[in-house]
Amino acid sequence: MEAERTAVVERRLIEFELDAAFSFRAPGDAPSRDVRLRAKIDRVDLLEGGRFRVIDYKSKLVPDPKRTVQLQIYTSAVAQQLRRAGDAREAAEAFYLSLEGESAIKSLRAARGQSLDDLLRDAEQRMVKAMDDMTAGHFPARPTPRSLCAQCPFDSVCRKQFVELDGD
Repeated sequence: MEAERTAVVERRLIEFELDAAFSFRAPGDAPSRDVRLRAKIDRVDLLEGGRFRVIDYKSKLVPDPKRTVQLQIYTSAVAQQLRRAGDAREAAEAFYLSLEGESAIKSLRAARGQSLDDLLRDAEQRMVKAMDDMTAGHFPARPTPRSLCAQCPFDSVCRKQFVELDGD
């Protein structure tokens, strides 16, 4: 992984701690939402040129960044925390690094015409919407992939709903 990347690492921050309120963009015209996060990010590399990258190690399986928001939310929070510490940097990249799995690196990848910030904004909005839905009492199970239901012993009593959401 290191050999494939040419960016010079100024400093590696191992087990980078987040323990504060961070501002995340809400869907539509709603104001940003402050959300308290407590987490330890496996590694943040401060790169030459005022950029950084976030690396989250996984023991085997790597989640699909299109279905999850963890890596994106971490990246947004790191940018804010660095800015608060007087080190304003832009995110260069973020990825999961599997220590044993088949697919060693799973990066956040922007679609054509999108930026990394577009991906981060989308994840922030999905997280805020999920929080709003939970607060309103709407949090049906939506297993991904759906085939997981066939193996679940609680299938007959589950509240799952196979409702297609925007972007699913």
